[in-house]
Amino acid sequence: MKLKSFLLSVFAAALFMIPTGICADSTEDYIVSVKDGAHISEAFLERYNLTPITSEDHGVYVTDAKNAAKLENNKKIEAVEESSEVRPSAYFNDPYFSGKQQWIFNAINGYILSSAPINYIPTVVVIDTGFDFNHEDARNGRFYPGSDLTLGLNPASGRYPKITGDYFQHGTACAGVIGAVANNGIGVAGVFNRCNIYISSIFKPDENGDPKSSTDVVCAAIYDAVDTYGADVISMSLGDPNNTQAMQDAINYAYSKGVILVAASGNQGNKDNYLEYPACHDGVISVANASDAYSISNSSTHNKYVDVAAPGTGIYTLYAGSNSYASFSGTSLATPYVAALAAYAKSVRPNLSPATFEYYVRSTARDILSTGYDTKSGYGMIDCEAFSEAILSIPEGSGSQTDPYQIDNAEDLSYFISELNSGNTTACATINASFTVPSYFEGFNGTYNGTLDGDTHRISGLTTTLIDTLGSGGTINDLYVKGDTTDPALLVRENSGLLYACVTEGSVSNTTGAGFCVNNYGTIRYALNRAKVTGSAVAGIAVNNYGVIDQAINRGNISSDSVESGGICTYLQNGATLSNSYTASAQSGFKSLGAVVNTIIGKATVINCYFGDSTQRNNGPNLNIVPKTYDYMRTTGFLCMLNGNGGNFKEDVNNVNDGFPVWGNSDIGTKFYDVAPHEWFANDIYALAADEILKGRQEGYFFPNDNITRAEFLTILAKINGVNTNSYQGSEPFYDVNASQWYYNVVCWAYNSGLAMGNGDGSFDPESKVTREQIAAFIVRYLKTYSSKSLPAPSYLNFADNYKIASWAREDVSILYSIGIISGFPDNTFRPQDNATRAQAAKMTNAMRDEL
Repeated sequence: MKLKSFLLSVFAAALFMIPTGICADSTEDYIVSVKDGAHISEAFLERYNLTPITSEDHGVYVTDAKNAAKLENNKKIEAVEESSEVRPSAYFNDPYFSGKQQWIFNAINGYILSSAPINYIPTVVVIDTGFDFNHEDARNGRFYPGSDLTLGLNPASGRYPKITGDYFQHGTACAGVIGAVANNGIGVAGVFNRCNIYISSIFKPDENGDPKSSTDVVCAAIYDAVDTYGADVISMSLGDPNNTQAMQDAINYAYSKGVILVAASGNQGNKDNYLEYPACHDGVISVANASDAYSISNSSTHNKYVDVAAPGTGIYTLYAGSNSYASFSGTSLATPYVAALAAYAKSVRPNLSPATFEYYVRSTARDILSTGYDTKSGYGMIDCEAFSEAILSIPEGSGSQTDPYQIDNAEDLSYFISELNSGNTTACATINASFTVPSYFEGFNGTYNGTLDGDTHRISGLTTTLIDTLGSGGTINDLYVKGDTTDPALLVRENSGLLYACVTEGSVSNTTGAGFCVNNYGTIRYALNRAKVTGSAVAGIAVNNYGVIDQAINRGNISSDSVESGGICTYLQNGATLSNSYTASAQSGFKSLGAVVNTIIGKATVINCYFGDSTQRNNGPNLNIVPKTYDYMRTTGFLCMLNGNGGNFKEDVNNVNDGFPVWGNSDIGTKFYDVAPHEWFANDIYALAADEILKGRQEGYFFPNDNITRAEFLTILAKINGVNTNSYQGSEPFYDVNASQWYYNVVCWAYNSGLAMGNGDGSFDPESKVTREQIAAFIVRYLKTYSSKSLPAPSYLNFADNYKIASWAREDVSILYSIGIISGFPDNTFRPQDNATRAQAAKMTNAMRDEL
């Protein structure tokens, strides 16, 4: 899209026309623009007498002629340019009250801007000569004092002083066009007075008393408008015939922040294709002066950069200093009409880009000279009504992959669906806001092969399936849909593409229905269903899964009235995969209920899936579908278990899923292939692994049935305590423990803490396998040292092999048995001298943590 520049065309002086443009006289300042990424030190600034033009350093400075010459060939410098004078570029006639201002509203259909609904109050910064805040038609308006940049750049306070008035009349006239108070029974009405208007002053009198400024001051004012006032629109009725990189950089900065910049094309007529800046800079809307509804003023500058025309001749507006009104003319007065239209656009669509505004203001303009573009009127006279209709009904973007439609409301979504229905089934779109669709909204009934990016926003109010079929080339991602439908699903009926990071909520009531889709042939990843699903063959995510469902969550209640249901899917078809998923919701029905999946057909794969222990199910747990308590499903241990090696689930810190894990790149991602989720020790191993207390003996493997040594078990206790064992060293407590061994500091800590007593002969046997009774003794000593709870008194043990428990360990075993940390085997034996396995150690250690 071709971008334009603006011209700085401001008013001049008394009752005669002052030519637009910059005097040939040079100021004493030079503008120095630094290259992106170049490092500029304080010493460099001081050496070349460089002063930033604003308190926030944008890499633009001023200096004197001598230092400017020194910097011209410096590798750090992008441009060194003379800061020339800038003059206002409009004129006004004697004041009169003839009512001619009314032609303006009729010519541009301007009344629409005063009555159309808005969503946001935008900010317009008018860079001009100042403003008369005491004018009767301004006192109850939205006019606010902006910055006075005439007293010097880069103020020490970090803020420029506020303006207090308007010495030259021009700023009052221009700002009044935008925001003069309407319906107050006096004066005139601004074309869009529902915006905040800040007026910044950049002009001071020259030797003849005429207004003048300079390029560096204009640049500073642009930066200040963005940084200080958060401008949505900048209006500049001023002009400079010199094309400077510094001004283009300032415009680029504002443009990158989403600011719409508007400037006067100038009042030089057809004078040798005269160019004025900023109107001719890229990124600026250049405005011509229409003398009536179908003509361009002879004085309006003609050139290839003119974008549109607006009323600029005989404009009745505020006259500063006397509570009166006057008729002004020039491109200066045309400019604020386009600025007002830009403010209206921002009020309807706050995120509207400058490029999109340019497209709409051009495409809705009315031809007033030749058909199509011409250098006098640009694309024609602005038409507020046509613009308003367009901006409300047509999404931004072209619908391509690189320039998707920008969907901001239900009307935009309807337009997008109509594009699909018209045959453009690969159109792409991005949703920029959450909104509710009307009850009569209809989804797309065909096959969609484009990309619909929800950008985490929500479409509410659905009564129909959003997209009937997602083709193999289609993607729907980051979309939240909410509604109540009797269609088979909320999101799509059939998926052969990619459904990624989507959420469904509400209800689905259909004989065969699911939150996401009925048939999945493609991939569903990062899926959360919160919708209640009722019918016969129903499921949370998909009824039939022929493809891949990975990292899916069902939180919606599933109810089957006659056939079968599944928390994630009802039928897992031959060759399909269901992995890393869980259900945490209720199910009810008259036939078979599958907590995660109901029926596996053929050679399908289920990996690492879980359901809440109270969820009804058709079959009992097996290696791949495992019940967990709801409390446990909110722990880091479950998060660790759920993640596998992918690490793609994380804690629900924002409570978006009632505390159950949600997707999104968790750091807790340990999964042991030899620790099946249904095993009696799985919860404990994963809970300790999540807290980095236990690790596998090799990547992805824990070896739960291997024995554990005395030194390894003490290391687990040290990690639970969070102790820094490196601080425990010195004399060797046992003759078989020395500083060269990995467990030296751990054993020293255990000895000093009273946990490690040794064998009575000065040895400890750190690498020998720890027995079950030794673990009991270690744990009791640990609890006596670190627990705030009181331990129970020893009680009688009724193990069949009580006599085998060593006398020194019998009391410890009794205490741990009383509080449930240890238990016997099914044959009522304790087997005290058996070497403990890593799984047994994890079970007892994790249970011990509840007593701390």
